[in-house]
Amino acid sequence: MSSKLAHQAWVETKGTMPPLGEEIHVWCHQLQPGDLQKFLAEEALHPAELERGARFHFARDRESFLVSHSILKLLLGRYLGVAPKDLVIREGLQGKPHLENLDSPLYFNLSHSGSLALFAFCAQGEVGIDVEQVNETRDFAGIVQRYFCKEEQDNFAALDAEAKLEYFFRLWTGKEALLKARGEGLHRPLNEVLLRMGDQEKLEVCNRKGKSELGWSVWTLPDPHPGYRAALAAEAKAFSSRLLRWPT
Repeated sequence: MSSKLAHQAWVETKGTMPPLGEEIHVWCHQLQPGDLQKFLAEEALHPAELERGARFHFARDRESFLVSHSILKLLLGRYLGVAPKDLVIREGLQGKPHLENLDSPLYFNLSHSGSLALFAFCAQGEVGIDVEQVNETRDFAGIVQRYFCKEEQDNFAALDAEAKLEYFFRLWTGKEALLKARGEGLHRPLNEVLLRMGDQEKLEVCNRKGKSELGWSVWTLPDPHPGYRAALAAEAKAFSSRLLRWPT
């Protein structure tokens, strides 16, 4: 079965909630002044979630956590027809979030970086999402040496400076999204996953020996906002996607 993902442009949605069906939905939200008060007024978060958010040292990190988790529960509630406050999200042993109190076929994941948050939803299988703010002052060569496979390191070294930046973020976000989809984000080193450039936005998933892993697919997403890169991973099936901007 084909695993090509038919991406469309990011669109602002208004009115009714689009049905999920057999699609993957990816939502994007850019943090705005006043978001925290607005979303806390929705009362979607439980006391334990509010307490967890309060542990962040920096106000920006606290606000990003609380707003992104509020939006996650609001979207889950709309997809499932359940009041957000009635949903209980727990992290499994490997850090992947799931709904504890509802036997639902809905799979989801979230990522936030800087002022941007992305959310992925699918009814057909596990998904992972990653977004990264581009910082051109990072030690890309050092990160590649530590976290990328030998083949990826060689590919990186052969590129010019501009191409290095794009290659790095395609693979970095792809690796993160894949490990999150698998629930391995806290336990499997990034250099145990080899990604090869495929057609257009597709990335081929391989093990360190270069053998293709057919159970998963990874795609580079269109930039959700200037200065950000993102990737989506899912169990390998034939999907189409919608790239949506909050609010509805």
